[in-house]
Amino acid sequence: VSGMTIDGLVSVSIPAGAATDTAGNDSFASSSTDNSVEFLDAEGPSVDEVNTSDDTGDGILSESEVVIVGVNQFTVKFSQDVFNPAGDTDLNDVTNSANYILVRERDGNTGFQTVSCSAGVDPADIEFPLTVISYASNIVTFRISNGLDLIDGNYRLYVCGTTSIVDPLDNTLALVGNNGPATDFIRNFIVKLPIGGGGG
Repeated sequence: VSGMTIDGLVSVSIPAGAATDTAGNDSFASSSTDNSVEFLDAEGPSVDEVNTSDDTGDGILSESEVVIVGVNQFTVKFSQDVFNPAGDTDLNDVTNSANYILVRERDGNTGFQTVSCSAGVDPADIEFPLTVISYASNIVTFRISNGLDLIDGNYRLYVCGTTSIVDPLDNTLALVGNNGPATDFIRNFIVKLPIGGGGG
């Protein structure tokens, strides 16, 4: 018995002699179209890893990592394919730049004031508009719209699950081992360049 999964459809092929009926007769090879069943994948995508350009050194932007290189571009790798219709205007489209938020903590703040994508950016934080460049092989690439490197400061990147990112079967973004679906992925990091610099 062999099977193949395509877009939620499982097709099973039974070769000749692989099964017998109650009288002991061997089966013929199946060639009908009724050996398929459609299933619904209930598991939403998650974020496997985040990286930056310039590379921080190990290929991954870790939580609370101190970045000492100029950064103006990010890549996010999802655990599975996510919704990517033609064009970039659909709210749930992985290539819609509104699905990603980057903010910097203002000097003197006692932490980030933006709490989620669904709540929107709090004006107490500094937002950096983003532009999506590409999506392929479960990896989306986007950059800071002005093209300038980030200056020193505390940053938070949101990949929006509370509003938008879904897989092709409409399962929402989830955090691995966390509180279920429809969850924003958040990555905090610190930019601390050796001799100042940047322009964000």
